[in-house]
Amino acid sequence: MKLSAFDPVQWLVQTAIRHGGFWRLPIPFWHIYMVSRAELVQTVLIRDHDSYGKSGPIFNRIRQALGRGLFTAEGSDRLRMRRLLQPAFSRSSLTQTAALQSPLWQAELDDWQHHDVVDLAASFIRLNMRVLARQIAGDHLSEAEVTAMTASAAKVFRGMPLMAIPEWLPGGAGYRQAIAELDGWAYLIIERCRQDSPHNRTIMGRLLWPEDQGQPLTQRQLRDQIFTLLMAGFDSTAVAESWFSMQLAMQSELMQQLQTEIETAVGSQPVTLADLRHLPSLAQAWNETLRRGPFPLFFRSVERTVQLGGVTLRRGSQIILSPSASGQDPHYWPQPEVYDPDRFAEPGAAEAATRNGQYYPFGMGPRQCIAKDAASMQALLALAELLRRYSWRPASAKPLRTGRYAMTQAPRDSRVIVAAR
Repeated sequence: MKLSAFDPVQWLVQTAIRHGGFWRLPIPFWHIYMVSRAELVQTVLIRDHDSYGKSGPIFNRIRQALGRGLFTAEGSDRLRMRRLLQPAFSRSSLTQTAALQSPLWQAELDDWQHHDVVDLAASFIRLNMRVLARQIAGDHLSEAEVTAMTASAAKVFRGMPLMAIPEWLPGGAGYRQAIAELDGWAYLIIERCRQDSPHNRTIMGRLLWPEDQGQPLTQRQLRDQIFTLLMAGFDSTAVAESWFSMQLAMQSELMQQLQTEIETAVGSQPVTLADLRHLPSLAQAWNETLRRGPFPLFFRSVERTVQLGGVTLRRGSQIILSPSASGQDPHYWPQPEVYDPDRFAEPGAAEAATRNGQYYPFGMGPRQCIAKDAASMQALLALAELLRRYSWRPASAKPLRTGRYAMTQAPRDSRVIVAAR
């Protein structure tokens, strides 16, 4: 992974590594700390997680868009939302999700036959949003409506750096207009799904008719959950899939190795959920992609005075955790700049690295990403079928570089030249 001419996010990552994984940003009057040292990550996310929440200026800005959905909620609200949504992302739901995804991805790949150059990121985003729309709302959105909603989600997600700009400055009003546009889609979904039976088990059905017999969610609470899911589903998995695919585009031998594994295990039929357990090299390459950091930063706020790394942090101090810095730290990963899936060849290697605080692309502890298993399953299914049907190489001779940061960090250019196999 090469940096753009000046990439402030990757500069923060590399500076954190140089400072041993714990560093206060030199901003006067602000107490902001980068944290990537393994034992400190474990403290913040697991051992003393109650002392590190989601208050303060960073999350106040994020809430302007997401509201108080699962990603930003605290206390009993968060616990209830997680309890209501968990069944939709449980292992028992993976079969249903795979059945939703397979025909949608086959249609997308069929369309590639009419193109020499394909933008991988755009294809992955289209797939993930189509699947997510069905998970949230069933058949209540047409294909054209999902496409339009995806465009609205793109404006909000990619404009996230504008959240801090006041409405009266250039960009501020436009960003709030983008939020209002996506709000319209959220409220449309709510209105249409209210017509369903209370026994409907879409995500919207679980929220409209909660099984815990608690108070019904308000219109605003429903909006916040949908908005959060759309933001998470729009980009996160697609960014990791794009980095995976671009790495293979530059390593033809590894691509061929994975294609041989798939041919041996699957043959000429579409890849199924059951096939994934026979594709260990594919899973290793996926884990290695996540190690290198498509999700470079996430945030916490100190809720009460604590000691961390021998430093007293007062209430209100801001913490920036960096999976990228942990994943690129040579103290934990020999030759971290090398893309080497064999790091994860030992069974349970990824889980052990997570427990040790060295590898946490989905977070860890009580606030670990609720869709961790579902996201990896969807990605592996899509990538395996892509490898079964196509080979590809970069469309540009330029080095692979990081793009703009907006909660995730995608490749700057994910266009490839494709060839059917």
